[in-house]
Amino acid sequence: MSVERLAVQPTREQLLRLRRRKVLAQAVLDVLQRDLSALTEEFFRYLDMITPLRNEMYKALEEAYASFSEAKMLMGRGIFSSSWTTVLDRFEVDTKATVFRKVSIPVLNLVEAKTVAQDKPMDAESLNYSLSDTTAKHDDMMSKVKEVIRTAIKLAEAEGALSTIVEAMAATKRKMNFIQHKAIPQIDATIRWVELILEETEREDSIRIRVLQNKRKEKGLS
Repeated sequence: MSVERLAVQPTREQLLRLRRRKVLAQAVLDVLQRDLSALTEEFFRYLDMITPLRNEMYKALEEAYASFSEAKMLMGRGIFSSSWTTVLDRFEVDTKATVFRKVSIPVLNLVEAKTVAQDKPMDAESLNYSLSDTTAKHDDMMSKVKEVIRTAIKLAEAEGALSTIVEAMAATKRKMNFIQHKAIPQIDATIRWVELILEETEREDSIRIRVLQNKRKEKGLS
């Protein structure tokens, strides 16, 4: 398959520029290859986290549901529903990002929600229910719920990182393919063309010089 040449003048100066351009393209390709290798390692690191986190979340869900059922039975439906439905949003997700190989990867952390009035974690009073109206089982249930949310957030973080890394890997591969199969072949084809033109020009010049020399010799003999 023929490769389209770059639009340049067939001069020695352009030939030097093309050779430098090829060296630069190869250097960029090497950097992209290192980035791709690093991203691939990071991809498998997060991939190895998914199954353990998913199992951990399922286990936390089972424990939370069991604790939920026991608390509901011990407290009675009315008190339990009241304490459960009046709980303010007590958890927040802190979203940050870490940069890896120029790729921004999301980092999620579960934090205790803070009251509007006070810059501190919510206590029993701010949660609108008294500890005396609840049971230890209810508090245990809330702890289990927190663990479910925590593992779900870490799972979401890992899955989000995987998605981001996959996109970055695809973009890196596209750049590498362009350089490997488009840019460098174009440069190579143009270099060969310029070299061919220069060689042909040199041959023609050499022939003209020999012709002139022969004519001068003939004039000298006459």
